[in-house]
Amino acid sequence: MKIHNIKIFSGFLLLFIFACNSPEFTSLKMYVQEGNLEKAEENGLKALQLEPENALVPYVLAVDVYLKQKQYDKMAEMFDETMRRNPDQRLERPFTVEDQVVNTVGEAVGIYREQEWSRAFNNGVQFYNEKDMDKAILNFELSSKIDPKNGKSYSTLAALYIGLKDLPKAKMLVEKAMKIDSEDEYATLAALYIELKDLSKAKMLIEKAMKIDPKDEQAIITAGNIATLEDDTQGAIRYYLQAADLSKKPAPIMKKLIFLYIDIEEYDQAIEYSMKVLKSYPYDSDIYYNIGVLYQRLASNHFNDSRDKFVVISDMDEWDQGELQEIDVSFKQARLYSVEAREYFQQACDLETMDSGACDAASEMKKLKIQLDTIFIPAVEEMMQ
Repeated sequence: MKIHNIKIFSGFLLLFIFACNSPEFTSLKMYVQEGNLEKAEENGLKALQLEPENALVPYVLAVDVYLKQKQYDKMAEMFDETMRRNPDQRLERPFTVEDQVVNTVGEAVGIYREQEWSRAFNNGVQFYNEKDMDKAILNFELSSKIDPKNGKSYSTLAALYIGLKDLPKAKMLVEKAMKIDSEDEYATLAALYIELKDLSKAKMLIEKAMKIDPKDEQAIITAGNIATLEDDTQGAIRYYLQAADLSKKPAPIMKKLIFLYIDIEEYDQAIEYSMKVLKSYPYDSDIYYNIGVLYQRLASNHFNDSRDKFVVISDMDEWDQGELQEIDVSFKQARLYSVEAREYFQQACDLETMDSGACDAASEMKKLKIQLDTIFIPAVEEMMQ
């Protein structure tokens, strides 16, 4: 979010002293001008009591005292008090933001809230990336105080607490974010409700998000995640395919599709998407291993089925040549799949840093190929002569 540059409207500071202003408010502004913020605060707090309807008192305390002192909690409190008193009260010192003149305290509070919210939130992101969770949480909490109507603070905190396994606190924060009813946060909140195992609320939010923007990629992915958790495999596939078509980087979505196609035993489709994913992750040993598993399953399916038929027909006095031909084709297909499986397992073995069983799997596929080449395929071909 953009940090605004604040420009004072007049070229020099003007302190308008109205007859209705208390001496304490006048002193507040005078001490601000002198840089004596301690005295400014002292007089400002007195002026708050003496001028209960003057929105400029808490506004000046917030902007000219607490913001400069980096006392953000107190600044947020004074912003709230400003808005409670009279957001339409005119500023003594109008300023411009991107060539727009800001005239009222309410407009100014919005500008400062956005600026300081961005600063606190971005600091939280930085600490999170540095894995300093305590400081990250402090800054995200501060951002929620600076702008309590920005649901992103609550949803981000909720995600952090889910990661820390503090689900009660995460749930409380998600519910706070829900009360704000920010359309931009529907998909994020739905994902959080999935983590909290409340699929009904997650579905309700995702339906809202997709109604607002039918091409919201994250919302569509989350809808797919919900369908997966509800064992609606075909629904999940439909959502993921839609998201993959919209995405500029569809490989992570295709990974989800691969496992769904494996679950419903559509191995050819799983292999097709695995090949596409491999282009994005050419050094990912897990992908090579998974492709190896797919070819291994295809090889095993063909081999086991054909071997059972071969054992039955071998005990017969007369051999059905048509059935023998089918068995021969199936054994040879199993051989082709075993060769593919071995190659992918071997590549996974060469790339992996930890033993996943890829090397052993490559050896097993080699053994299967040898059995087919030396025992089963020659036996069937001899019976076909």
